[in-house]
Amino acid sequence: MDSGNQHHSDISEKKAQGKHSVPHGVTKRELWAYKEAKSLGVGKICNAVDSGMNSQQQWEAFVLLFEMLEEYGTHLVEAAWNHQITSLLQFSVSHDNFVSAISGSMHQTQSETWAEVFSWLSILWKRGFCHDNPQVRCMIMQSFLGIEWRNYGSCVKSVPESFIHGSLMEALNDPVHHSDFGVKGIYSSKTIECATHFLHHYSSYLNARETVIFLNSLASLAKRKSFSRAGLMGLAECIAASAFGAYKYSNNKVKSYEFGTVDEVQLEYSLENFLHDNGTELLDFLRYVLESSKQHFNPNYRFRVCEKVVEAAASMVPASDVSLEILLHFISTLPREVTDYGGLLRVRVQDWLLQNHQVTRSGGIQIQLLESLNEFPERFIIHHCLFQNFDDEDLDVWEFEVRRWARVLFLVIKEEHQLAPLMMFIQQHGTNIRKQNNHSEWVPVKFLSLIVGLIQEIQVMQRRKHGPKVQTKFEIQQLETEEQSSEAEASNIYNMFTDSLLLILEELVSFCNLSCSIFSSGSDIEDKVLPSSVRGKLGGPSQRRLSISLTTAVLQATISVKAVAYIYAWCAQHRTGILLNSAFTAVWKFFCNTITSPTCNSESEAEVRIAAYEALAPALKALVSVLAPQILVLFMENSKSLQPAIEGEPWLDTLVLSFLQNINNLLAVGFMVRTRRAVLLNWKWVILESLLSIPSYSFGSKLQQEDGSFFFSDAALINIFTDTVESLENAGEGSVLPILRSIRLALELFASRRLSLVVSRFTGVDSQMIWRLVHSSWILHSSCNKRRVAHIAALLSSVLHPSLFSDGDMHDADNEPGPLKWFVEKLLEEGTKSPRTIRLAALHLTGLLLSNPTTIKYYIKELKLLTLYGSVAFDEDFEAELSENDDARTEVTLLTKIQDSELTEAFINTELYARVCVANLFYKLADLTNRSGSSTGDKASQSALESGKLFLLELLDTVIHRRKIRAWQMICVLSQFVDDDIVEEVAQCLQIALYRNNLPSVRQYLETFAINIYMKFPSLVAEQLVPLLRDYDMRPQALSSYVFIAANVILHASKDIQLRHLDELLPPILPLLTSHHHSLLRFCYTKYFAIFFHHWILKVLNSYLWKKGALRI
Repeated sequence: MDSGNQHHSDISEKKAQGKHSVPHGVTKRELWAYKEAKSLGVGKICNAVDSGMNSQQQWEAFVLLFEMLEEYGTHLVEAAWNHQITSLLQFSVSHDNFVSAISGSMHQTQSETWAEVFSWLSILWKRGFCHDNPQVRCMIMQSFLGIEWRNYGSCVKSVPESFIHGSLMEALNDPVHHSDFGVKGIYSSKTIECATHFLHHYSSYLNARETVIFLNSLASLAKRKSFSRAGLMGLAECIAASAFGAYKYSNNKVKSYEFGTVDEVQLEYSLENFLHDNGTELLDFLRYVLESSKQHFNPNYRFRVCEKVVEAAASMVPASDVSLEILLHFISTLPREVTDYGGLLRVRVQDWLLQNHQVTRSGGIQIQLLESLNEFPERFIIHHCLFQNFDDEDLDVWEFEVRRWARVLFLVIKEEHQLAPLMMFIQQHGTNIRKQNNHSEWVPVKFLSLIVGLIQEIQVMQRRKHGPKVQTKFEIQQLETEEQSSEAEASNIYNMFTDSLLLILEELVSFCNLSCSIFSSGSDIEDKVLPSSVRGKLGGPSQRRLSISLTTAVLQATISVKAVAYIYAWCAQHRTGILLNSAFTAVWKFFCNTITSPTCNSESEAEVRIAAYEALAPALKALVSVLAPQILVLFMENSKSLQPAIEGEPWLDTLVLSFLQNINNLLAVGFMVRTRRAVLLNWKWVILESLLSIPSYSFGSKLQQEDGSFFFSDAALINIFTDTVESLENAGEGSVLPILRSIRLALELFASRRLSLVVSRFTGVDSQMIWRLVHSSWILHSSCNKRRVAHIAALLSSVLHPSLFSDGDMHDADNEPGPLKWFVEKLLEEGTKSPRTIRLAALHLTGLLLSNPTTIKYYIKELKLLTLYGSVAFDEDFEAELSENDDARTEVTLLTKIQDSELTEAFINTELYARVCVANLFYKLADLTNRSGSSTGDKASQSALESGKLFLLELLDTVIHRRKIRAWQMICVLSQFVDDDIVEEVAQCLQIALYRNNLPSVRQYLETFAINIYMKFPSLVAEQLVPLLRDYDMRPQALSSYVFIAANVILHASKDIQLRHLDELLPPILPLLTSHHHSLLRFCYTKYFAIFFHHWILKVLNSYLWKKGALRI
């Protein structure tokens, strides 16, 4: 049987010849390898190759490899290992092999012989994979994977399974084998590819039971061992390759994959023979592989792992052969961004769920899966327990189950009629929900959780489908998915869902009013003995300090208010021209009752009040999100019920001030423990954010009513602003975002009043208020997690607000830093320890400076710091958080940025991003300086020019060597700002820099900058460049640079001055052609050959062609 090694080089082939003398033409390395191999007896064994090796010689080779492996170096492995392993494999098929010699049996079958051969060889491979020398480990791995396993046919399955699951997978987890992993965004390696080929071939000769057991053991490694990034990718690809090698799906035919085809005889297994328990176990192990990938933040890498896991699951586990619970659990582990609309794995997951590649079974499987999904709601709401009460943990579990189910449901649904059973269920149970409440309190709550979960899932689908998509590089390269349902089909599904919700809305409103009676019980609520789970628990999430019966009542009321608000918002969005007054009135009545409730007298009563605000927060947010001017009228009319309106007073003042007064009074009572007070504070800021966003939702950027009046008075806005700023320093992590958003909304409202012509005198924010804001914000930032993208971005957009940044007093006050200048200094100083902070700050600050060129002069040192900044090379978690976290994505989009999406996408994850932002800023400002127009434009252009000059002179003083490249890169961009008044100073600094002994990587930017200066100011050539070239005592390195500069000035000058430059520069350079300095001489010859060719040869040639009547060059 022939066997070869694809990694064998000519060296190995020469060794295999077994000659005693040194072959002709060998290298020095080959010579030493040959001599050392001969000293160890390898040459003696090699001589027997031509005549064949008997069992004794094979054992000698085995013992030599086993005993001397620790002594082997790289060159000896090259000389001996490959040859001897190949020889052992080649002659093991003969009767006179080392296995038969030790077993004493001459009548072994071929499979038994190969099993023993591979069991002995696996000992050598195991020792080789653990060798102390990394190079030796790599060569032994290449030797193993380089064997042509296809030549051994079914004998390959004799390789011990324990060796594959143990030594081989541990070796694949060794980073030394994956030097090319991740290069150019390709998360694979040559070693992984070869390992997948081996396992594909290995598994293709296993029967059904063996394959299932093998794959379960292989996938279970993710649960039992810790894998590196390359190791986990290798495991995922090996699992997929083994699955591809094991089964086929279509009509008992051979299915071709990327690994080729497998013998049809070995693949005649139908899906009906696959064991249900084994499929469940395999999906469980594959889920651990997905969970393990989440610790690696690179979304490209995680997508690749998920892709391989889905391929393996689709190959081995038919969706119809596992229970719905297991299927939901597995799909929920997949990242949403890969399965939602536009996700790269959405179509593959759908094909697996519906078995679209099985034509004969797809219809039955789709019906079976749809039936299971449609039966879920009925099974879900059935109450199986003897007790009727429930708590927050039960509600969280129900909501999680609904989210999993809804996600898979909309993966499977293709047409509107498939939702008919679900719509029938909603109508049947929604129209008699009050009757069901009499039998069990669980049923209505579960039903409402189901409705809310469906609405939230559809809203996620809509955001993914119509909202802005953050596409990463791998999405652009591999975007293959297409939407499965057209806009018309989606609209039909939405209309069908809306019709069902409208039918049950009135019944739900009645149930909501009935459930909310618990919030108005007032003094009837008495303190009762708390459950032991609340009294005896230390740490963890804050729990309600209520009896279990009261907990059940408030949770029912909370979910009912939330459901009514969500249904109202959904119907108002998708159905125009209908009256939904009852739903709006119910939620509004609940809002008014909550913010006007009397002072509580017990801890239980305070807890019920907290629950009321907990219900109000999502309900109010849902209502505000669908506000329109016509609905706003209803809002204004209902607000009059709180307090008689005062003539001329903005109508939102009453709402917000009543809310703040009521909730602050509740916070001041002494009944609540600290953790519950923190929960109430969080709801306070969420509700305040919703109230402050009413103007922006109603009228967009126009923050006034149609009659010109405002939503808030100055006094109310100042009260709100002061309250939020005072709460910043001690804000909990959950309250940070709503507080910062409230500040941003308040500043926008202040700005709308300041810019309005209606207001004659504006008494908004002053410098002292902003000082309090920046001090509190800095204390907050110092104590916050610097990894949270949303928090940092919200802090920047709220404190460095565009409406404040245009005010010069915010940056400089009597030659002292203003509040915004102080905050930027502190932020960037701290940001040097936080790459994420520095990048977001550079993004926002440069955007603000571009919009306000007059303020750039205050931030020259900060721009210099950003230019010279260098830190972590790559921040993968940043991109992952943007793709997964809606808050982070939203806050980053709100930052004031220079619109250049290509630069942002290319550099946002790198240390270069801060420098790129600054370079892009001054590139845009250089364009601004060339404009002419209005007086405002001239002022902005003049400010941009002066700022560019200041920044250029500041950078020219930079002398830190390791940062010179960064400085001169930016100076090249700033060359457009050199003007007559500073050109002499710039030229002097340039001459000093060129004379210094800088590295070539630095000198290239120096020379580029000098060329730009001499091209912009031609008079400097005769005044400065010619005398410098005549200074033959100058250092050769500097003289070489001047020759290079002079040549490029001649080549690229305009035609009217090109000959003049040639006359001026050629005489001082000609003597340099005799220089003995190699760099200088090379520059002279190459550059002036280009000059003469361009100016003289081309002219003579054109003259000759013109005389001949040919085309000129």
